[in-house]
Amino acid sequence: MSSNKKRFSLGWAIGISLGLTCSAGVVYAFTDGETLTAAKMNELATSTGACIANAGDDANGMVRVGSVCVDKNPASLWNGTGAGATAITAMPGSCTAEGTGCTGVVALTKAAPGTALKDASTVTYAQAAVACANAGKRLLTPGEWMMARGNASILGMTTDGKAEFVDAVGPGASTAAVMQAGYMGQDLAASGPAGQVDFFANTDYNLVVGGATWLGFRCAR
Repeated sequence: MSSNKKRFSLGWAIGISLGLTCSAGVVYAFTDGETLTAAKMNELATSTGACIANAGDDANGMVRVGSVCVDKNPASLWNGTGAGATAITAMPGSCTAEGTGCTGVVALTKAAPGTALKDASTVTYAQAAVACANAGKRLLTPGEWMMARGNASILGMTTDGKAEFVDAVGPGASTAAVMQAGYMGQDLAASGPAGQVDFFANTDYNLVVGGATWLGFRCAR
């Protein structure tokens, strides 16, 4: 009986720790043989652990904003991850504007992305969402974007006239129009005090927006 209780307790603790790890959307590093202490359990439960960047991301490329880990820099598109990743300078023909066939198109966060595709002048909303997913991440929600803006000194989200895709969409203006992609940024309409936030959902989710170098995206998990 005692042995069964011990097994149950251990299984329960491991199950809870795994559930907390997954629910937080954060990868925690455990070393081989490390003891699962009360402090480590509290770290898992409160989502205060260090954010782990992907291979290919800049070192310390993700920062914590509340319970969420957010890309420190706007995302750019790469073929694969790690040291062998190559910049995507033209969208592969297999990767459609709908975001299908985009296996291998991965969003990485780099301060100096060079010639890699990184904004809506070449990337659709659908492709951006899939590229984040291929990195094990996702687009930020509007609320998360606002939280991240509060960490602007780290995340560089304070430049007026710049916007980023967020996980929000709107309906088309008519039955013939497709879903509209959501994006937000500071003083985009240039009609209010500088620094205030605007939100729009007015571009087709599967459309490359000509000249929209001001509209990028970043990922979170």
